[in-house]
Amino acid sequence: MKHHGLTSKGKRIRTRAPRDCKVGEWGPWSACSRSCGVGETQRTRKITIKPRRGGAPCPPLKETKWCGSVNPCSESKPIIDYHW
Repeated sequence: MKHHGLTSKGKRIRTRAPRDCKVGEWGPWSACSRSCGVGETQRTRKITIKPRRGGAPCPPLKETKWCGSVNPCSESKPIIDYHW
C-alpha cells in the first residue's frame, strides 16, 4: 500500500506503509528430552516476512513445554560395602 503526500514545496512524495512481521505455521513437537520423569519438548516456526519501517515485531519463534512419563527414573545408588 502506498500513501501519497506533498513536500513543503508542494512536490508529491511517496511513502511506504509499515510492514508487519509474518510467520509460518508451527512445526511438529520434538521428541521429549527424557524417557522417564519430566523433560521438555519444543517446536519452532520461521519468519516468512520480516518487519520493516516500524511494522509489528515477530512473535516468538520457539515454544517449549513440559513432557515426560509418570514413571520415575531409576536412580543408581552406589554400592556401599560395610565391613563390621
